[in-house]
Amino acid sequence: LVFADVEASRKGLRKFPKQKGRGKKRSALITKELFMLEPLGESKTLLTIFDNATKKRQKLFSIQLDYVPDQLCKQFRISRLGNKFTFSGSYNDGVD
Repeated sequence: LVFADVEASRKGLRKFPKQKGRGKKRSALITKELFMLEPLGESKTLLTIFDNATKKRQKLFSIQLDYVPDQLCKQFRISRLGNKFTFSGSYNDGVD
């Protein structure tokens, strides 16, 4: 992709690509197609994140959450600031 962007900048179609600084926050939104929720007991869930949405997908990592699958949202966000990663999402605890 970087090569195509450089070539497009040489042809005058767009600006030369910039590399983001290490201190800037980067994030990715993980939607329902890229993860699977498995219940573990009565109050825990195993969240498994995959590399793509096809049938030949590979597991990237799993994390254990302290909520039942019905309480968890349909998307999660993984953010990075420097070398620190943050995993976030929402849940429904039934309280209005």
